[in-house]
Amino acid sequence: MNLPVILDIAIGLIFIYLIFSVLASEIQSILTIILQWRATHLKKSIEELIAGETHINKNNSKSSTEIEKVQKLTKSLYQNQLIKNLNYSGGKGPLERGFRKIIQMLGNLSRAVTGINNIFDVEKTAPSSIPSDTFAASLIDTLKLQELMQMISEDKLRDFTDNILVKIKKILDKLNIEDTSQQKKIQAEFENLHQELNQNIQDYKNNLANLDLTLDRTLNKLDLYTKNL
Repeated sequence: MNLPVILDIAIGLIFIYLIFSVLASEIQSILTIILQWRATHLKKSIEELIAGETHINKNNSKSSTEIEKVQKLTKSLYQNQLIKNLNYSGGKGPLERGFRKIIQMLGNLSRAVTGINNIFDVEKTAPSSIPSDTFAASLIDTLKLQELMQMISEDKLRDFTDNILVKIKKILDKLNIEDTSQQKKIQAEFENLHQELNQNIQDYKNNLANLDLTLDRTLNKLDLYTKNL
């Protein structure tokens, strides 16, 4: 057997290997799409991430309540519009819709044969990857963290204002001013300060001012009040 023949056989084997490699890769990709392997693994990974030390094990009755909470939160995450937008459900063309329908039918058939339940509830498919910023934004939105932080800031701001007003009231009571007109003036100024500080908090609550602006307004009004006292 001469060298050209050996070289032809080697090149042919290399091409056959490459063709079968590409074919195997395509078959794996098709099976991944049909069976939603990546999407299923991603959702289970998110459940484990949220669960922390609580393992996703339905046979563990001790942590069943925590597991239900984790799965409920994960379901809410997947219902968030930011993540739902990542779920490609096929184009508007008849060819794409037909291909997507065939994939869904094959997926349903495979789950029926293997006994694996659809973990995406009413949805047939789910995103196979979620960008980190999208996941973080959807988690914050789902947990309503911004609203919670605003409520906490509002309570802290109200406590701060109430404490300041109580201290100012105590100082005014210790002045023992005998002039009636002067007493009325001081009382009117104090009530006006009280109303202005409460209005600051109300503006923050109604998203008319952020926390920094609210604090600046509060400090400026207190500074102006003490200078005019």
